[in-house]
Amino acid sequence: MAVNGTQTSVSYISDGITAQWAVPFYLMAFSDLVVTELINGVSTTLVLGTAWTGSGAPDSYGAYPNGGAINFLPGYVPAAGATITISRQTARTQPTTWRDNNPFSATVIEHALDRLTLIAQEVLGGSATFLGVMAGPPSAGNYAAGNWAINSNPQPGGPFGWVCTQSGNPGVWNPWGTISL
Repeated sequence: MAVNGTQTSVSYISDGITAQWAVPFYLMAFSDLVVTELINGVSTTLVLGTAWTGSGAPDSYGAYPNGGAINFLPGYVPAAGATITISRQTARTQPTTWRDNNPFSATVIEHALDRLTLIAQEVLGGSATFLGVMAGPPSAGNYAAGNWAINSNPQPGGPFGWVCTQSGNPGVWNPWGTISL
């Protein structure tokens, strides 16, 4: 199946009751998802099988081209007001092998190309989006945790760039890579 979208993450605000959240993008496996809960500025990664499970309709290859849902396990529902972020981080593996003189299966080839497309989306514009070379961190606009930029005027003792550590408008930006004096 073709990859028909570029979305790699989604965020929700918990009402303290809802235990199922949609995953509206293509994923190869639920183990490729990173689910975080942000409460009062503290981000916690929630573990598959401990806090949540996944559900959806897999294709014949076992991937989920139409997405699915994460389901919080009984006894664990995110607190009201918590931000739940679901990000795809496709495993950087090559599970497909081809043998000499064997026919190529279109389904196997298509899924291998889908995996590469998902990885490229994540690297080029997913949860760790490179914004470009800038004079300073953004001061307006909506940004997601993981967005980053390179300093256009690097100086000794200054940062090489900035990374967004908390999503928002403009988010919380921290310098990284102090340049040696």
